[in-house]
Amino acid sequence: MRPISNVVDVTNYVMLEYGQPLHAFDFNKLRGRQIIVRRARADEVMTTLDGSDRTLKSNLLVIADKERAVAVAGIMGGADSEVTDSTTTVLIESANFNRAAVHAGSLELKLSTEASLRFEKGLSPELAMVALKRATQLMQELTGAKVAKGIIDVYPGKKQIEPITLSIGEVQRLLGIEMKTPDMVEALELLGFRCSLKKASQQVEVNVPWWRVDVTCRADLVEELARVLGYENIPTTMLSSALPSYEPTPALSLRQRIRSIMVSCGFQEILTYSLTSMEVMQKVLPQLNTMGSQPLKVANPMSREMEYLRATLRSGVLAILARNQRYQQRGYKLFELGKVFLPQQGTLPQEKEMLCVVLSGSQDELFWRGGAESSDFFVAKGVVESLLSRLGLVASFSPGNDNGLRPGRNATIAIGNEIIGIIGELHPKVRATFDLTETAFLIELDVEKILPMVMTTYRYQPIPKYPSVTRDIALVLDESVTYQQVYNIVCDSPLVTQISLFDLYRGEQVPAGKKSLAFRIMYQSGTHTLSDKEVDEVQQRFLVRLAKELGAALRV
Repeated sequence: MRPISNVVDVTNYVMLEYGQPLHAFDFNKLRGRQIIVRRARADEVMTTLDGSDRTLKSNLLVIADKERAVAVAGIMGGADSEVTDSTTTVLIESANFNRAAVHAGSLELKLSTEASLRFEKGLSPELAMVALKRATQLMQELTGAKVAKGIIDVYPGKKQIEPITLSIGEVQRLLGIEMKTPDMVEALELLGFRCSLKKASQQVEVNVPWWRVDVTCRADLVEELARVLGYENIPTTMLSSALPSYEPTPALSLRQRIRSIMVSCGFQEILTYSLTSMEVMQKVLPQLNTMGSQPLKVANPMSREMEYLRATLRSGVLAILARNQRYQQRGYKLFELGKVFLPQQGTLPQEKEMLCVVLSGSQDELFWRGGAESSDFFVAKGVVESLLSRLGLVASFSPGNDNGLRPGRNATIAIGNEIIGIIGELHPKVRATFDLTETAFLIELDVEKILPMVMTTYRYQPIPKYPSVTRDIALVLDESVTYQQVYNIVCDSPLVTQISLFDLYRGEQVPAGKKSLAFRIMYQSGTHTLSDKEVDEVQQRFLVRLAKELGAALRV
C-alpha cells in the first residue's frame, strides 16, 4: 500500500493487522467539531480522497459533520477533511457497517476500496473497539501525540452475544466418537474460546471470541474439535441408517447421455463464459439489432467483453473454433451444452438448455493409402441422426432459413411436428467475422424440447425370426422433391422396416428438371414369411401414392 503519512499509515497498518478499516479525520476541518452517520441528501456532492467529485443518492450511507458529508461510509473518505502535513488534531473513526449497505454503495459509485472489500465480507462488531485502541496506541508511540480522555461509543441496538451450548451427545452424533468434557474444554480454550461446564459435566457452555466470526453454531464447534483431534484419528464407522433412496433427475440424466454420445462420436466438449459482449453476439445473431427486448446487461460487468448474458452458444463455440484453427492443422469436432438467456419483453430472460455443435476440416487421420475426407452437410446430418437415434428419437429435415447459415445449405430439424433445432453450413459473412479459414458446419438443438420426448416407457420386442425381403427401385422425380418426402411416404407403408438411398443421378436418360433417386427397401413381418405377392401389393400401394402426391415415376 502506498505510504502517505505516519497517521494515515497507522490506520492502514491496523487494517492489515486486524482486518478492521479505520479512518482519520482532521478534527479542525470538521464543522461543528462532530461527525454524524446519516443517509446522503438527494444529489449531495462531495469530493472523495481520489480527487473525484461524486454525486450521492439518498440511499447511500455517509459520515457527515454539521453541514456536509465528509466520507462515504465504509468506502472512502472526503478530501475536505483529510489528514495533511498541517494537521494537529486527529479524530479516529472505527465503525462496523452493514455489509449489504456498503456493497450497494460500492456498486452505485463504481468504487471498490480496501475498506469496502472488508466490510462486504462482514466484520465482528467487537472488532471496532479493539482496532481503535490499537491505532491510538501506535499513533501515540510513533507521533508523540497526546491522547484525549475517553471514547465516544455509539452502538444502537446492541445485542448480547449468547454462548453456544455443546453436549457430549452432539459431538458423538456428528463425529461418531466419544469425547470427554475436559478434553473438549481443553481443545476449545487453546483456540481462544471461553468455556464453562453445565449439568453434571455433560454440557459445555462456550463463549466465542470476537475474532471468530465464522463460528455461529454447535456444528462449527464440533468442526473445531475435529480439526484439533485430527481428521485421520476419526475412525471409519458404518452408517446408523439407510441411505436416502435415489431420485432420478431427467434433465441431468439427459445432459449426461448427450455428452456421452457426442464424445463417442469423436467430439470434444468445450465450456465458454455465460457473459459476452453485444458485438460478439451480433456476429452470429444480426437480428439483435431489431429485437424489441435487448439481452440482459450486467449491472457491474468485469470488462466490456462480459457485459451481457449470452443469447446464443454460437459465438463462444465459433470463437473457440477460430482459435483452434490458428494453432492446429487437423479437423475440428467441438460441442457445448449449456444455458442461453433469451430476452423477453418486460421481464427476465428465458433460460434454455441448448446444444451447439461445430465441425470443420478433415474428419479422418492422415493415412498412407489415401487422404482424409472433409466435413460436409451430410456428415453433420449423420451426427444429428446418430445422436437422436441413440436417444430413441427419429428426426426429419426440411429446408431452413436461418440468417447465420448459408442459404440453400441449412435445414430445420424436427421430431414429429416439433422443430427442435437447425443444421447447416456457416454463412460466409459469419465465417469472415470470426476469421475462420475453413468451411464450418453448425448444429443447434433445443435440449428442453427433447427432454419430454425421451421421458417415455420403452417397449422391447424380440428380434424377428422370419426372413426379410429386399428390393431396389429407382424413381424419377422433380428437382424440388426431397428425399424426406419420399421417405415419409414409403416408411408409412406396412411391412417396410428400412429404406436407404444409394444413388442420385442426373443425365441423358433423365429429362431436364428431373432427377433419379434409387432406394433399397427392406420388407419384413414379425408373424410369417412374406410372399412375393404381399410385397408386390405393399410396393404398388406406395408407388401409387408417390405418383399422386409427388409426381414420381418408376425409372425403367
